[in-house]
Amino acid sequence: MPVITLTHPTAGPGSTPLAVQLPSNLLWVDQYTWNRVESTRQYASTGALVIDQWTRQAGRPITLQGTQERAWCERGLLTTLRGWADQAGLQLTLTHGSDAYQVVFDHQQAAIDAEPLPDMLGAPSRYTVRNSLGQVITDVDVDYFNPQATDPFQVTLRLLVL
Repeated sequence: MPVITLTHPTAGPGSTPLAVQLPSNLLWVDQYTWNRVESTRQYASTGALVIDQWTRQAGRPITLQGTQERAWCERGLLTTLRGWADQAGLQLTLTHGSDAYQVVFDHQQAAIDAEPLPDMLGAPSRYTVRNSLGQVITDVDVDYFNPQATDPFQVTLRLLVL
């Protein structure tokens, strides 16, 4: 799985860059739906088809999505991301595998959607995550009514490439 990081240019000590690692199994759900080439077509008065095409310079959406079964994001990281999303005009660097993109949060929609895991609402619960070998990676008690920085949420992040 690719490493996914989001870097704020000045949030680190002494206004240095600060990178946070996002869950590596967030799925880029609109990776292949954006068209760089845009076009219009119309008919001239002679009946000939006129096609005008141009190349978009920016605006590619990047929607990173988790589900209840994968790519949980902890409350502490969500708090950081929410603070960043609340900074108008903030430009970040998203690194997805070996590719880097200059991005902003997409405020036309909800820039961040985060929900508690549905089967854990209402009472303290325990969740356990195992790797492919069956080894326990995470084993945590969750009580959303007693918030902890490690509480898991399913998350969707919406960004736009500049």
